[in-house]
Amino acid sequence: MMSTLVYAQEKQTQEKKPDKKFVVDENFLTTWKKVGHLTKEIRSFKTEKAVTVAGVRGTEATNEALRLLYFKGGVPYPSQLALKNAVDMLEAFVKENPKDSTVVECKFYIAQCSFQIGDNKKTITFYEDIVNNHPKSEYAALAKEELEKVKEK
Repeated sequence: MMSTLVYAQEKQTQEKKPDKKFVVDENFLTTWKKVGHLTKEIRSFKTEKAVTVAGVRGTEATNEALRLLYFKGGVPYPSQLALKNAVDMLEAFVKENPKDSTVVECKFYIAQCSFQIGDNKKTITFYEDIVNNHPKSEYAALAKEELEKVKEK
């Protein structure tokens, strides 16, 4: 009797735990659209300067299939790989163009994507950078608010 009661309590506890493997953040989808536009601009700018190299069709097809797996509300939810690629691209852009007008925006999106990946250290670093080094930007207040949320978790 006692073991049945303990089993029932454990089962209830297990049922209440949310699945942390994949949780869709509706607000992040809007951010992801903006990241997509920004990285597309960066890519097209780099393409104009770079020599065209033949693409690998298999990789493109795989990425397209992954993109379709996480489709939510008309916006495909980014895979971990897409998020990491966006972070890498944005970081490279910030490093190469430190005085560009979109640097603060890029840093904000790096923090947002890093949070989705689960890299809280990088998230905090970029939010603090925005708050401390760009206090008059439109992203400073947002970064401060998001920073508090990240530190609470």
